[in-house]
Amino acid sequence: MYPRLKQKEVEAFFTLADIKVLAVKELIDGYGYSAADERFYTTLPRCAWYFVKTPYGWIEIGWRKNVMSIDWKDTLLRKKLDVKEQTTSEVTYIHAWEEEKALKYLKLLSQELKELDKKPENFPAFPVAYGERGWTNGMTLRDYFAGQALIGIISKGTIEKEWYAYYTDDAYEIADQMLKRRQQ
Repeated sequence: MYPRLKQKEVEAFFTLADIKVLAVKELIDGYGYSAADERFYTTLPRCAWYFVKTPYGWIEIGWRKNVMSIDWKDTLLRKKLDVKEQTTSEVTYIHAWEEEKALKYLKLLSQELKELDKKPENFPAFPVAYGERGWTNGMTLRDYFAGQALIGIISKGTIEKEWYAYYTDDAYEIADQMLKRRQQ
């Protein structure tokens, strides 16, 4: 039988990891079994998964067979957590083999999210709402500003291909200045 997380345990994990919980939504059988597949509903225990709304976006957590899955694809962070143990992980998720490791990984995730929060260029320019889980990232504000600056730069006439890198560098310099100015 797979472990079953309770909502209070999930909230405690996030609190201990110093990630503010804004809301929690339960997802029954988050491992991917559909209601149409009766065979799984009758043979496997129902394992609760949760979507946890944080100031950084939604984080999904739940037991996936013998590991606890922590998925932050609905945040702006796209970085593998720096862990020494051998575990399955990518730029938007990690698997913990025990609850202590899950807490450790949530603490690392908290640090990365707080660091990301200090960089205004990483905020989405046009977040798009979808479903119950919130929003998609869209392009960053820095990319949007650079794109607008580039339009102004190339509107002066045709440019030669060998100058593309210079113009894009200039566009990002302008974008960085715009972001600095926003913070004043």
